[in-house]
Amino acid sequence: MPVRILVFDSTGAFSYSIGREGDGPGEFRTPVVAASSRLLIVHDPRLARLSAFDSQGRLLWTKPGPCCLNHAVRIDTAGRIYAVSSPPIIGAGPRWDDLIVFAPDGNPIDTLPVVGRTPDPEAVWTIVSPQAAIGAPIPFKSRPHFVVTRRGTILTSSPLSYTLIEGKHGRDTISVVRPSWSPIPLSIDVRRA
Repeated sequence: MPVRILVFDSTGAFSYSIGREGDGPGEFRTPVVAASSRLLIVHDPRLARLSAFDSQGRLLWTKPGPCCLNHAVRIDTAGRIYAVSSPPIIGAGPRWDDLIVFAPDGNPIDTLPVVGRTPDPEAVWTIVSPQAAIGAPIPFKSRPHFVVTRRGTILTSSPLSYTLIEGKHGRDTISVVRPSWSPIPLSIDVRRA
């Protein structure tokens, strides 16, 4: 079945479709959608581009965008677009993804680092016995996530940390707040419960 974006009215009746599967302007292969009252943004990480449609489904523009994994895309009340870029990892070492902020016309205006996909060294499950010690990354960890407030303040998170990045007009970071905590071992009674 072809990839399509379908729009339904408040009663659940089909109204119209937006875009279609393909590689041309206004087309997509792996759409990730964000909508406001006047704008629909389609982020296609496979094609590494963004497309904007108006509230009637007409294509406004198609521009280069982030690649390569499906992450959420967001729009704030000023029409700024927020999307995560996750380029492939080649070699070892820590990986930071980028949260790219785009103006309503699709031009990039800011880039912020977010915690990437590579497991944090502390997120390793280690079992020690008299014979050996075995360590493995904790499975099924979530990917980086982010939330954008109506004003454009960004909260990014990973399984081990949260970062509040306050900006002005979606750019020009004003402050970065990171809580500091450490895991504590659970008592035997709590573990049994």
